[in-house]
Amino acid sequence: MELFLPVTVTSPGHATWRLLAVWAFNHRAKGRHRGRRDTTALALTHYQDWLSGASAVVAGDFNNSVVWDRAGKPSNFASVAGRLESIGLVSAYHRARGVALDRDE
Repeated sequence: MELFLPVTVTSPGHATWRLLAVWAFNHRAKGRHRGRRDTTALALTHYQDWLSGASAVVAGDFNNSVVWDRAGKPSNFASVAGRLESIGLVSAYHRARGVALDRDE
């Protein structure tokens, strides 16, 4: 999970929140991560309780998009988005613009 960094952010007088920083290579990885297409799904499973236990943000480079989704592909971004929604998180970009996640923006 070294490509996913969990950080608890606190500052005096403000709410504490959690950030899961993402750097997902998916199939673009070189070296020991080559061929791993499920690292984001694994990380979300691993950090699910931690993320749902407080205000949280998952941000970074997912190296993915619904426009690249294919039937049966383990790293489909629609699956990642669905998993995030299941723990109460939504895409701030798509929510702010009022567009569906399945559009190529």
